[in-house]
Amino acid sequence: MKMNIFVGLVVLLLGFALVQLVGFLKFRRIRQARRTGHAEAFEHRMKELAVPEAISAELLAFLRRWMRAPDLEVRSEDDLAEVFGLADDDVFDALREMAVRTNRRVPEKLADVLTLTGLSASEASTVHTVEDLALLMSRLPSMEAVTIPRHS
Repeated sequence: MKMNIFVGLVVLLLGFALVQLVGFLKFRRIRQARRTGHAEAFEHRMKELAVPEAISAELLAFLRRWMRAPDLEVRSEDDLAEVFGLADDDVFDALREMAVRTNRRVPEKLADVLTLTGLSASEASTVHTVEDLALLMSRLPSMEAVTIPRHS
């Protein structure tokens, strides 16, 4: 009985390690294949979409930090989950971090994203690519646009 539990745990741990190794190798391959540092196409596409330069620069920097590849070529059509391994909660955390760095209103919870951007839940759930995230970031109000009333 104890041997079966031990063997089961070993198999489970080996399976987990194999999944982690496959993921690591996939992201390593992406990092190596895209070590060009060229950002012209990305920057051009962000300008076409009227994404503020501060947002596109922070998004590029964030994704490079996330992948631990400072010269990674990021493409606007890159899938956040497939290329960068960003799942739903990771995307929200990334949005919050980039909002702080670009002086945008920081959503406290996911529902705040809908309120701040005016998007419906179905629209907000369609953030799958780098381009989608850039457009969502662009919809967050700037902190400069927020006025704090003074009390006399």
